[in-house]
Amino acid sequence: MALAEGSRVFLAYDVPPPVLYHERHVLASCPCGRGYHIVLTPDFDMFPEQISLENSDLLVFRIAGDQGLPHGLTGANTYQFRGMPGDDEMAQFRRDAAHAAAALALPPGAPAGAVMPGPVAVAAAPAPVAAPVVPPGEEEVWVRIESEAEHQRGAVVTLDGSETLQGEVGLKVSNGRAFAIRKIKKADLQEYKGREASADARLLGMSFQGLNRSERQWRDVSKEVVEETFADWSVPGPGASGS
Repeated sequence: MALAEGSRVFLAYDVPPPVLYHERHVLASCPCGRGYHIVLTPDFDMFPEQISLENSDLLVFRIAGDQGLPHGLTGANTYQFRGMPGDDEMAQFRRDAAHAAAALALPPGAPAGAVMPGPVAVAAAPAPVAAPVVPPGEEEVWVRIESEAEHQRGAVVTLDGSETLQGEVGLKVSNGRAFAIRKIKKADLQEYKGREASADARLLGMSFQGLNRSERQWRDVSKEVVEETFADWSVPGPGASGS
């Protein structure tokens, strides 16, 4: 479902805490659907963003009402607009957004030859934009966002110009299958690989050194062990009360 022009949405990204909700002002919706909109940020940057739980970069999003903040949000956990652009500048943003939205007749990363659903069709997806080359001195790498088969989260990928990129994230096609990628600092690579397991309540977070798991002392483990609350726990004994 497309959001109306002028809607205010607050997005929380899948990054280490504390959680911060970033305000987005919707300028236009994209005909490809799937939650893609052209948005304006508090820094007056404009770009397409997928406001959907399909977007693996999002933890959650909150749609604001006519006034004020969505329920549960405060000035302390939001990054908001401090003032809107003037009338002339906003009109220019809307014109630019209408053109950008019309260009997204297909979702980013759609394979060549894909057609737009519904009565209107296009012959093929637009030619992908050449991927920017990260200078060697930047110390940044592109990695897989999710594990799949023998390919693990955090595996470094090499850009060849066939990718569809939007800022720090993108889609890459290999053997006919698209997978999500993102750019991270090379220094954060090992920590990024371990975050997939750390989200599981049954596991303690692990630190990594090279390709080997580091050793954990029992005194450290005992400090981190907590009991998780499970509302559907049906087995008597520890865990039933969630205490």
